[in-house]
Amino acid sequence: MELNTSHTSMKGSSSPSQITAVISNEEIPTCFYKTLTFSVTLDEPSSFMSFISITPPPHSFNFSKSLSDLVAYKSDGDQTLTCYFIFRGENYLWRLLELQIAFHPTSNLLPKWVDIIEKYLSKYFRPKSLLFVINPKAGNNSAKKHFALEIEPILRKLNIKYEVHYTKCRGDATEVGRGISESDLDGIVSLSGDGTFNELVLGILSSENNTQIVPNSIPVAAIPCGTANTFSYSMHGTDDKETALLHILIGDIKKVDIMSVKNINEKLLGVSLTMIAFGFFADAIRDGEGYKKWLPGTLAYSAAFMKYIMKMNKYRCSIALQKTQSYPYEPITCKHDCPTCNSDPPENEVERVESHEPKIFGIQLHNHTSKCEMSPRGASAFGCFGNGSMDCHIMRDVTRSEVGEMLKEVGKKAHENPKDEFDFIENMRVNKILISNFGSESETGKSGFILDGEFIEQEPIEIQCHQKVLTYFGRGLELDFGTESEPLLDKQIQQSRNVCSSCSIQ
Repeated sequence: MELNTSHTSMKGSSSPSQITAVISNEEIPTCFYKTLTFSVTLDEPSSFMSFISITPPPHSFNFSKSLSDLVAYKSDGDQTLTCYFIFRGENYLWRLLELQIAFHPTSNLLPKWVDIIEKYLSKYFRPKSLLFVINPKAGNNSAKKHFALEIEPILRKLNIKYEVHYTKCRGDATEVGRGISESDLDGIVSLSGDGTFNELVLGILSSENNTQIVPNSIPVAAIPCGTANTFSYSMHGTDDKETALLHILIGDIKKVDIMSVKNINEKLLGVSLTMIAFGFFADAIRDGEGYKKWLPGTLAYSAAFMKYIMKMNKYRCSIALQKTQSYPYEPITCKHDCPTCNSDPPENEVERVESHEPKIFGIQLHNHTSKCEMSPRGASAFGCFGNGSMDCHIMRDVTRSEVGEMLKEVGKKAHENPKDEFDFIENMRVNKILISNFGSESETGKSGFILDGEFIEQEPIEIQCHQKVLTYFGRGLELDFGTESEPLLDKQIQQSRNVCSSCSIQ
């Protein structure tokens, strides 16, 4: 490949701040799905630069990458340096960008560049040793295939050490989490649905007697392989697997809240990172999980919701809660620079509320926005990953048409201006809630509780929010890159990323 190269220097310095290469349009790769590789020949640069720019006429595009986006590098000793960057695409997608820099055969600059890169990367956390906990049944038994085709090739390319544990039964991931020492690994990753990931988190955070939540600093992450994948969607803006992996490999860290569930004997029954539901939502999600044996995920849930909209069951229970904030909340979207997540919020005065509910339709508790493909804006649009409270929604006297209206609004996208408030839903923020004194099945119908898709039989439980006890690989939404990609490729190449005959994954 013939390249004409030049470089410009920073004002007042002989070090180049930018390197520009001219590449013919025919040499631009058309496959965006996995990597883009640019070979750049450098003539006489004296040191490493903070940004690299590539601008080919006549169909020009700009490529500018900060070293903070550098995941890893390698040098094969033949005057070639390969740098691996993250590249932000449309709709929050990340891809691995491979940049090959070929030095002149007589140049002695390669060792200097390597030294500078190593010193730079030493300032950042880049995981080098990971444990993958994989549920082989997740994703309709496709988790192993996804790992082999989408995850493992990147790990090998970047020389990441990794171990793999395949879960054998329910609760296996919890035992794996309990056996992990903070000094053993740089992180633990679940390739599964929400249920297996919650089991793993329970094992990492629960005390030896399984009665308390104990903070743990070892970073964890979920590479989504379920139906809703709500936590990844809310954290990254997408449930794309490669995007979740690159957030891990770049070393993004965010402290997040979790919800714990205990019975009256103080035994931990489970944890939830997204949603706990009782009543209508618990029944519908429970049946939807069962319907997935015959229907695709979204259709299974839709069928289950229609079933319970027709039934309109009501349930009796008693509620005792600690309210930290009344509705309406300040309309702040939780993102990567969220002021609440990045600082300790002021303590709110707690109001204790008790009530007996003769006919309740449903209760939802959300730990963050709860975005997913079916609800792009989120079921709790102003929820936060680190505010120490759960968004609580209680539905009482409600009609069938009102339930349909609510579900329609929740499914809207943000730019469609969905409705935030309904007369038949009481909204508040709480840090603890006790649900007990259920009515008999003959009186009202019997429900249980759903913890991110996992069902718990009806019994008195206490749900509590634990602030920032989990260390997660993620940074939150980068709203500046939500709808547009980095200025690198023209529209034709961007559109080709999911339509490439040479890629094994579409």
